[in-house]
Amino acid sequence: MSSSRAISISGLGYLTQWLASSFAGSLLPALPAAVGVSVPALFAARRLARGIGRLVPRIETSAISERSYGRRAGVVTTGVSRRGYPAEVRFTDGHGTQHYVLAEPLDAGDEIPAGAEVAVIRLRTGEIRIVRTDG
Repeated sequence: MSSSRAISISGLGYLTQWLASSFAGSLLPALPAAVGVSVPALFAARRLARGIGRLVPRIETSAISERSYGRRAGVVTTGVSRRGYPAEVRFTDGHGTQHYVLAEPLDAGDEIPAGAEVAVIRLRTGEIRIVRTDG
C-alpha cells in the first residue's frame, strides 16, 4: 500500500469516526467505517500524491564510469601538464555534464599549457592521458 493511500485512509477514517462520535455520541463499527472511507480515500490519495509530486524537485542525475572518459575533447584549465605534473582538464560527457580530471600528456616530452584544447585518452591501465589537438 502506498504511503499516500495509507495517509488518506487513516485520515478519512479518523475524520469519519470523529464526526460519528461528535454527532451520534459513539464510534461506528470498524468494518462499515473502513468500507465507507475506502473509495473516497482512493481519490484523496491520488490528489495527495499529485500535490506532493509538485513539491518534489525534478532533478535527474546520471553517472558515468571512468571507462567512458576516453575519446573526449577537453581543455586544460589550470597549470601546465607535463609528465609527472598533471594539470586539470575539463571535458563534457555524453550527458552534457562537465568533469574535471588531473591528466598528464601521453608523450613524455610534451608540455601542454592552460587553455590548450586536448583529446582525453584512457589507457588500458586505467590512466587518463591527454594529447594536444589545437596545434
